[in-house]
Amino acid sequence: MAVKTDMERIGVFSESGYTTIADPYVPSSSNAFNEGAAKGKQMIVSGTKSKAASQGGYFERSFTRILEGEAYSDPVKLRRKRRFQEAKKNFGGSWIPSSTGKRPSGVGSHFGTFAGPVTSFSALEKPQEKYRPSGKNFLTNPGKNGSGYG
Repeated sequence: MAVKTDMERIGVFSESGYTTIADPYVPSSSNAFNEGAAKGKQMIVSGTKSKAASQGGYFERSFTRILEGEAYSDPVKLRRKRRFQEAKKNFGGSWIPSSTGKRPSGVGSHFGTFAGPVTSFSALEKPQEKYRPSGKNFLTNPGKNGSGYG
């Protein structure tokens, strides 16, 4: 007994035919025109761009000066020269403070007090009696039963 599928029995779920001219399949690896295009790197650029003052994004071949006789100033060289001139002014060497810094006078410091450290303000633990919890509160009325409805 041959069992028919739903497509064969009813025909509603018929599969549409494929559009073809019955050419045999030829794999693309046999393409002798440009075999190197399918292998290796697909997109190769001309090289890396450097962050330099090149004419890459300009219309003219060479950089033209904006003003006539404009002087070139190197900011690094000027900064170095200015720093050297400031250093020549320090004929006594580098700056050193005239006296030592003030002693710390914050929490826990007794600097500047007349009597020195006070023992009653010490952070050490003081001897205490062992903790005894107090008894349970006594009840005046018994607890209610139920929620109060019905």
